[in-house]
Amino acid sequence: KPGSAATVFKPERTRATAGPPSSALLSRVAPTFGRLWNVIEHRLARPNVGAAEPCEANALCLLRLWRTDNQGRNWRPVSQLFGVEFRHRVSALAVSPTNPERMLVGNQVAIHWNAQALSSASTTSWMGTSPRAGWVSSLVFDPLDADVAYATYSNFGGDHVWRSADGGRSWTAIDGSGAGRLPDMPVHSIAIDPTDRQRLYLGTDLGVYVSADGGAHWA
Repeated sequence: KPGSAATVFKPERTRATAGPPSSALLSRVAPTFGRLWNVIEHRLARPNVGAAEPCEANALCLLRLWRTDNQGRNWRPVSQLFGVEFRHRVSALAVSPTNPERMLVGNQVAIHWNAQALSSASTTSWMGTSPRAGWVSSLVFDPLDADVAYATYSNFGGDHVWRSADGGRSWTAIDGSGAGRLPDMPVHSIAIDPTDRQRLYLGTDLGVYVSADGGAHWA
């Protein structure tokens, strides 16, 4: 929810293989760029789902998107199942800070997008696109432009950072070029400087990388 702080739902890694977990991390993020984040870890109780729901008995089901309107006391599904296999589990989520109707959900299969997310229900089918194969490790919207979003991938091989200019419908790789190209490594997170939206930061297996030109070059 837009405001002085944002509550972020982020699946927590609990297995040795790349992929989403069966519990969740709730983070309250300070609005000022660079300020220390206050992180509250909370293992969520499994929602009351039907017997046919393909979830582990003691886990939050991550095969679809869930929403709470009362700070986590109750949850309701706001999407159809993204699939029934482990690779369909949600690994990343983003909500536009300027338009909460615009949301993105990622897993190993695709990046799913919705331009009317607030009216979504358990029967809503989210459209999806697959820029590349692999786990989507993070998603983030531009702080001022709801059409612009970024995605990262936590796999070796291929491009690791992607940009969308149409709310997630299509994606362009921005791993850089020449001496400013990223090495082949998992990328786990991306942050945008709100005072200079061309300045991007990446959290990777090899440390923090920064681009001052929107991903054309990295260092």
